[in-house]
Amino acid sequence: MPIFNDEEGMGALTAQVASGFDYAGGHSRPTGYHYHVESSNVTENTVLSHDDDALNSILEDGFLLYGRKCNSTGAYPTDLDASGGHKSTTQHSDGCSFYHYHIINEYYTGTYIVLFGVDLQGVPNGIL
Repeated sequence: MPIFNDEEGMGALTAQVASGFDYAGGHSRPTGYHYHVESSNVTENTVLSHDDDALNSILEDGFLLYGRKCNSTGAYPTDLDASGGHKSTTQHSDGCSFYHYHIINEYYTGTYIVLFGVDLQGVPNGIL
């Protein structure tokens, strides 16, 4: 499923709008179902990231997006660049370091954690 940024419609995402998202942090609109924020920590949530190191998506520039924690350290990464990415090993890299994104461990509107609200590091391929 697509991940959208920190905007909804023609403006910034608000807590009021985000409160209408489902437990997975997404909703359906004319463009189809998509995600904006990190999922809620609920029992039914077995495949989506919530404060972990799970793989969330491949963003439209081809880089992987992982949860808030880094698999190589088990902690929140401290070396993220302006795009929320860094180079390290992951559970999918067979011991090799590569560039990837993380959900940035910061609350947006005081309540929600946006999955990806910054600029892509690579070149978008227009998959939508």
